Amino acid sequence: MKIRLYSTGGLVIAMALLGFLGFGQVAEAQTGFSLGDATNFAIMDEGAGTDDLDMSGDTITGSIGIGDPTGKTVTELELTGATVTGNVDFAGAIDDSGTTSDTIKGTITATDSTVTTDLNYLNNLSTTLGAESGTSLSISRGTIETINASSGKLDASGNYVFNVSAFALNGDTLTINGQNLGHNVVINFTNAGINPDFTGSTILLTGGLTASTVLFNVADGDTLTLQGMTINATFLDPTGAVNASGSTITGHVYGGGTSNSTYSGDTITDNAISPSK
Repeated sequence: MKIRLYSTGGLVIAMALLGFLGFGQVAEAQTGFSLGDATNFAIMDEGAGTDDLDMSGDTITGSIGIGDPTGKTVTELELTGATVTGNVDFAGAIDDSGTTSDTIKGTITATDSTVTTDLNYLNNLSTTLGAESGTSLSISRGTIETINASSGKLDASGNYVFNVSAFALNGDTLTINGQNLGHNVVINFTNAGINPDFTGSTILLTGGLTASTVLFNVADGDTLTLQGMTINATFLDPTGAVNASGSTITGHVYGGGTSNSTYSGDTITDNAISPSK
């Protein structure tokens, strides 16, 4: 970030003009959630206990972060025929003995403390947002085509929040319209048993929204299924499994807390790649 210095007199005059024109009343102190340093990862996986991250034939543009939870008993990362244009960062020891015929165009790093920090941050973010009250949203095939941000409940941080009560989207196109309001959109899945399945669906973002400002938050440990879909968004399922296959995703996928996460033939691109990662 560049900071420009002005003379005191010029600054006072500029501020007075902004106030006179009403511009000073437009800016929002906060416009919604932040992914923090985790935005530097296309995929993050908790990998607890006997769970691993299994990727076959995927094309990943962005880095992968893998946690080092207590009680880990199996290989954490298994890659088969995958291409990763980015780094693979382990919170603990490098544990990728299951990889074969892969191309990793970056570094493989052990004991990266930022991975643990980022996963803890995402876990807290999921819990905090999942506890918020939001506008009830029932998504059924053919009944909802557009979600307008303004119909959500605006929280204190500047998120328009929705809580999904029912979900059946398979094969449909869903548009999420930010309406140029400058706020993020959070779609919570907090009712256990919904197991959101996006198979064959397309998610479009309009009205100023990006993949880093729309969050699908699976806060109840359900399985998240992303198969044969096209979407720009961030998915957060810290206590559940992610099953992805043949999808094109621009954004981020974070999960893998209780079961194996599997990716097969996906193209996943981090929309906010940092030169440092």
